[in-house]
Amino acid sequence: MQKPIAVLVAALSLMLTSLTVVAQDYPSRPVRIIIGYAPGGLGDLLARMLAEKLTPRLGQPVIVENRVGSGGTIAADVVAKAAADGYTLLQGTAAETTYAPSTFGARLPYDPARDFAPITLLNVAQMVLVVHPSTGFTSVRDLVDHAKANPGRLNYASFGNGSSSHFAAELFKAAAGIDMVHIPYKGSGPAVQETMAGRVQLLFDTVASSAQHVRAGRLVALAVTGNTRANFLPQVPLLKEVGFAAVELQPWAGLFAPAGTPPAVIQRLNREVREVLLSAEISDRLNVLGAGPAPGTPEELAAHVRAEIIRVGRVVEGAKLKFD
Repeated sequence: MQKPIAVLVAALSLMLTSLTVVAQDYPSRPVRIIIGYAPGGLGDLLARMLAEKLTPRLGQPVIVENRVGSGGTIAADVVAKAAADGYTLLQGTAAETTYAPSTFGARLPYDPARDFAPITLLNVAQMVLVVHPSTGFTSVRDLVDHAKANPGRLNYASFGNGSSSHFAAELFKAAAGIDMVHIPYKGSGPAVQETMAGRVQLLFDTVASSAQHVRAGRLVALAVTGNTRANFLPQVPLLKEVGFAAVELQPWAGLFAPAGTPPAVIQRLNREVREVLLSAEISDRLNVLGAGPAPGTPEELAAHVRAEIIRVGRVVEGAKLKFD
């Protein structure tokens, strides 16, 4: 009986030694940050800012790769199945981590709480409900009254099935008791472009992505999520101020590695990313965009994901939300 035990101990020792060597040498080649949305939105901008600043700190190129589709879950699945060595990372959002178990159900090809090693929360943002100027809507009440009088006639864009913008719109539909048609796109950038072109009438977007278009008159902002008015759009009321406190969510982004990534690699990435986010240059840029940095520990992000999966499941069940 002693020989098998000795073999097992030797194997474990070899595995631990190899993990230590991997961590000490990390990184020795380029690192990929995979994002599940098209270029042009806040998430893509954040990923590219991180990549630019992490490259000299890690001593290796950090490359952003957009794997668009299915509300970010295609990108998440790529990372969940990647080698656990710290060279393939996910810039994930609530959509593919905490919403996905409820919005995709059994179709979800990974377990957000089991298949990722959290590194750090990156930022928290606000959303804004925008409409095309041709609608003539100047308030949430205008939109709701029109939708009730014309069920199924309004189209709303989203970043994709199961995305934060999709989730916000479905919460809004349930709270307002209205019927609208969902038109999914592959990220904030194309969704905003289609809304500005008038091919869809409304969109829940991040304040960072839409504020410039609101100020230019290309979109009309009706309300924002959160507890305080957006710095970019101080004249726009909160949804809770106009009777829709139930539509409460704040998009966030976090950095994840595949489960099993060596703890020393996770700690190195956590340290470097935190220092980048809290640098005056990056924190000022994010705060101006209404998407303030919010770095923390890997344990805090793990706890946040677990708690949000439960909370979102209860919200979806309570509001009887359906996702296509």
